[in-house]
Amino acid sequence: MAPLYPWQYLYYQYLPLPSISAFSTDLGGKTIIVTGANTGLGLEAARHLARMGPRKLILACRDARLGNQAVWDIRDDTGYEPECWVLDLASFESVRGFAERFEREGGGRLDILIENAAVSFPTYETSEDGWETMLKVNHLGTAHLALRLLPFLLAAPAEPGPRLVVVTSEMHYWVYDRGAMLSERLLETLNDEERCQQWGTMPMRYGATKLMNILFTLSLSSRLARLQPPTRLTANTVNPGFCHSSLTRHMAHPLLSALKYVAARSTEAGSRTLVHAALAPELWGVSGVYLNACQEREPGDFVVSDEGKHAGEKLWVETLEVLFKAEPGLREVLKACGLEED
Repeated sequence: MAPLYPWQYLYYQYLPLPSISAFSTDLGGKTIIVTGANTGLGLEAARHLARMGPRKLILACRDARLGNQAVWDIRDDTGYEPECWVLDLASFESVRGFAERFEREGGGRLDILIENAAVSFPTYETSEDGWETMLKVNHLGTAHLALRLLPFLLAAPAEPGPRLVVVTSEMHYWVYDRGAMLSERLLETLNDEERCQQWGTMPMRYGATKLMNILFTLSLSSRLARLQPPTRLTANTVNPGFCHSSLTRHMAHPLLSALKYVAARSTEAGSRTLVHAALAPELWGVSGVYLNACQEREPGDFVVSDEGKHAGEKLWVETLEVLFKAEPGLREVLKACGLEED
């Protein structure tokens, strides 16, 4: 497809979204995790899901205080009380601990995992594990959590089928550091401090990580499709559009403020795209797609190009290398799931 032009972007921003009632369902017996659920899109998505009565709804939040406030907010609004579990995607150890807790307390199955948590910073920062923070949280931490919880997703009932939903952004169309994506060692290049300190690099970083979300999810989806016996688990990405949220709190700019005033969706409206991806019946058995405005769309040119497909496979291999080093036991987790490493 052609690049996403500004008029197309505004068209999608103003496109009416379906109401939650269009795909609302009884979630009795279901277990759901929403990351980044203490505020913004994650909180509003969790609120919608709470009204459908899941067996267990876990708000995965970095800050326990804010997470518990979200629990009380949802309880007071809906009468349903979710659980707050601490999860810091900037820490490999936190992801491992979260997964181990789920193994003990999750009930043995996970029906829906919505990976919504993300960060955006204008300058170079590093996580406790030595990775540039946006790269660590938005890609490595997100991938780590999905793979670590894979056994529980695969254990969920085949009908209507478990779902992995990864939140991405239309930014992947335009701003993604093409040079890094085509480099010999993609992750090392993106994590290089000297490169990160160069003018113009960090403003492209958020878009790059959202592109990586799509590439990695496509790689995972293609491997799920080859599992034997077959699985009904699907893995898709969803773009909620530009919304009023705290994600851009570190990115003060007059043009961004003007765009938010003119075109941004409410967090409630944006959250419907997440719930649609998690529940819509037309997506049963549909995997490896990019969703925008509650419709399946073709992602950016780079994703569907030969270069993009090569970058996606390289990203898969490099990501597993990093994750296996951080948590050697993950290799056995994936092996038990029948998932290919290469």
